Amino acid sequence: MIVVADHLTITAQSKTSELDVDLFARSAFNRYYYAVYLIVKESISEINNSWGRVSHKNLPELLTGKILTTIKRKIKQQVKNNLLNQSEGDRIKQKVIHSANELSNLMSLAYSIRVIADYEIETKVEVVGSTIMLASEKISTAKHWKKTAQIHTYTIIQAYKDVGLIKE
Repeated sequence: MIVVADHLTITAQSKTSELDVDLFARSAFNRYYYAVYLIVKESISEINNSWGRVSHKNLPELLTGKILTTIKRKIKQQVKNNLLNQSEGDRIKQKVIHSANELSNLMSLAYSIRVIADYEIETKVEVVGSTIMLASEKISTAKHWKKTAQIHTYTIIQAYKDVGLIKE
């Protein structure tokens, strides 16, 4: 997806027609969103196969809901059973909370931009200098969504492995 999104971005940047820039940039934003979505979907499927079927719109809520609840419960159980000390449990929990919240925010933002790109044709792509934006979101920022998602999904998956919720 990133290869396609990058190609669409380069094409948008090379166009002189406002309509062409708008069309190619919208498609690039769409592909950047799907690159993120697929990373997150694949990762949460590792935790629970049914979570990989959650709708796009409900994914941020899953990240800050069931994904956090499940690991918090497991950490509490392991601390109670002396399988994990409290400080290590707290450290893991804080890392997961941070990553789940960051990933949830990213997914919400990326989804909203994807919806604008696909359905709100009246919201035009803006070009300021060499910067392409849609609804104030820079295309250069969208390009980095995937890397950010990879970092946070890795943290969540590793935490799940650390407490035995995913077998290595």
